Amino acid sequence: MNKFIFIIAFILNTLNLYSQNIEQNLKKYWYYRSRLKEKFVYINSGNEKGSNIPVEIFGEFELEPNTAPVYAYYFGDGNGNLPYYIGMLATEYRLLKDYGQDYTQTLNELIYALQAFERLDASAESYYRPNHEVFPEDLNGIKITLTPNII
Repeated sequence: MNKFIFIIAFILNTLNLYSQNIEQNLKKYWYYRSRLKEKFVYINSGNEKGSNIPVEIFGEFELEPNTAPVYAYYFGDGNGNLPYYIGMLATEYRLLKDYGQDYTQTLNELIYALQAFERLDASAESYYRPNHEVFPEDLNGIKITLTPNII
């Protein structure tokens, strides 16, 4: 039985198996990256509410009972996708920089995402106050002092 498994494994190992090369992987990455930017992240240097964070939920929703469903996006402040988005941007920035390519746009998006994180941190406690008032001490996580296009 062990000889049979070894022979099958040897035959499968010697076959020419199809795999993607670096160019195909890069092409696929940049396709999905552009799709992410176009459909699932609203990038804005003004750090408006809902900007620079990935969509948390998207699809058809019935806004009121017995009404036609609408296709909608939901940008929640408790977005669990934001750390992955920041990690993806940081990795992309480092790879572009290491290979001598233009990383300005990626760096700006990374800074905007970190500023969005700061915005969410500064306004999180105000949600539970009766008048939703924001105080300076509400920013108790990180403080981002970078500005785009300066680094």
